[in-house]
Amino acid sequence: MDKKTGAKLEMALITPDGIEAWNHVVRTYGLVFTLSYLDHTPVLYVGTKESRAEPWLTANTQQLHIHKWPIRNEQVFKGLRELEQRLEELGMVVTLQYKRNSQKQRFISLRFVPLTHTGLTVVLDVIKKGQSRKYEEFALNNRW
Repeated sequence: MDKKTGAKLEMALITPDGIEAWNHVVRTYGLVFTLSYLDHTPVLYVGTKESRAEPWLTANTQQLHIHKWPIRNEQVFKGLRELEQRLEELGMVVTLQYKRNSQKQRFISLRFVPLTHTGLTVVLDVIKKGQSRKYEEFALNNRW
């Protein structure tokens, strides 16, 4: 089996576990994620239903760099730490990716990226500039 086929098979096997880890943390800690691209900087906010959302990941569209911000809310911090640990056990991380198409439209995507750097990622959702979307649990469907 070549490397690309092996990487595809590996991602197909661990993606449902990554979705389950995400859903478990959301249910346990009551987290709500918001991916926002309303201004020049795409941001992934995280908070609870009772607390105000804080920025967790921001994408610098000029330098193509993802910055992780410290979280002050203790419950949100514990939830994110558990999510990162569960995904790390599976060999994945949550990140953002910035793209532009040929018509110069700008997009930001929320994705799982393997730690092995195989180049294959799992796109959870994509939004255009000027949009914002909230996420709680992801349904397990035929995509993963």
